[in-house]
Amino acid sequence: MTPSFAHKQHPSTGIEMLCISVKAFAYDGEGVGAKSDTYQKLRSRKQIEVIGRGGNGNEAWIIYDTMPEEYKNKVIARYGNPYGLTRLHELLNSLYSFDYRAYDFYRDFKTESGRSLPNQDTDWPKELAKAASWMNVVCGLAEKTYPISKSEYANVRADEYKPVRLLLESNKIWLPYSYDKLMARRKQYLGTNGINAPVYDCLIPKTLENTNSLALNDDQLAVLKTIYSNAGSRQMDFTWVATKFRLVCVAKDWRLKNGNLIQLTPEAVADYLFNHKKQTIVLKKGKKAFAKEFGLKQVLERPSAPLYFVCHDGWDAALYYQKKVEVIDKKTLKTK
Repeated sequence: MTPSFAHKQHPSTGIEMLCISVKAFAYDGEGVGAKSDTYQKLRSRKQIEVIGRGGNGNEAWIIYDTMPEEYKNKVIARYGNPYGLTRLHELLNSLYSFDYRAYDFYRDFKTESGRSLPNQDTDWPKELAKAASWMNVVCGLAEKTYPISKSEYANVRADEYKPVRLLLESNKIWLPYSYDKLMARRKQYLGTNGINAPVYDCLIPKTLENTNSLALNDDQLAVLKTIYSNAGSRQMDFTWVATKFRLVCVAKDWRLKNGNLIQLTPEAVADYLFNHKKQTIVLKKGKKAFAKEFGLKQVLERPSAPLYFVCHDGWDAALYYQKKVEVIDKKTLKTK
């Protein structure tokens, strides 16, 4: 796990130097409030010294003692004394132990609709097991079950567990970072039986545990594919396909567990049919027809998979890739 501070070996002298991660200093609007271009200026003017290079999973580190006093004060205001904080984070990491019982629970967990926790883009069983492991540390610190000194307990619990909360935040653990919410979650986690029988499911985000989440059965999916196959020139109009599917749901009285009729969004139609894989469209009508009949619908509805368009009679080939837009203001959209 990568905290905001760490001791790194200087490439020239070999001496261990206290460093702050560049992300904690500048990027993504987080850290001490310095902008990324400020970091670049400080580095180009040699006002700071950096160890390592970022990118490809690597982390770049700023040697703390080389920073101007202005930014040292900002670091202290944001995180506290980095020398003391580093020792506390090393202590906390030594208390951490991965909870395999929690991992088995989340791996085998099923919602009321029978769905498992996803583990593709985000390995939720593993991430939630790490959250449970750190919650065990929080509970142990609160109940003073670790063989550490009173002064160490006082330091890690200082300022409403700030050293602990900073470590959770820097490692992006799925636990609340505010003191009140963290303590409320701890109370839920302990339940009535205490740390020996923790309530693991209280750490599962509600969006993952939604009992009304949609999962089409085989008959429903077969109907959806039939509607798509018979759609003719409107195959890529996923709003039209979703509307037709909803009419079938009304006729067959297909409902969710909460009693509401099943209805799909255009995005859900594309996900069920293609799983967002790229589709190739071959036409003889040229770019204009594609833009009118298919491409424009992609842009307006934003429903589906990327499209490869091949213009058969114009010797043109273009990649049409629909990506979500970034809202600049209420009237302007910026696409990438």
